[in-house]
Amino acid sequence: MVVVDLAGMVMGSWDTPVAGLGWLKAGAIGQVGLAVVAAAVLIAGAARPSWHRGAAITAYAIIALEIGWFLLTRKLLQDQL
Repeated sequence: MVVVDLAGMVMGSWDTPVAGLGWLKAGAIGQVGLAVVAAAVLIAGAARPSWHRGAAITAYAIIALEIGWFLLTRKLLQDQL
């Protein structure tokens, strides 16, 4: 999904900047931030066997947040246009 945000930023700024380009930047930043958090949770869960279940549940919750963040930034971008 980050690739989609970055591709939208590049295509949106070729000629003249498109309204709502800031939402694409916010979307990309949010996706990267959530990916870093997901990786940290999975690494912490792998390091401590007692945390496996909690890390897996948290990782699934972060995936849901990533999908929600992606859809929210798309909605805000569409409202801007």
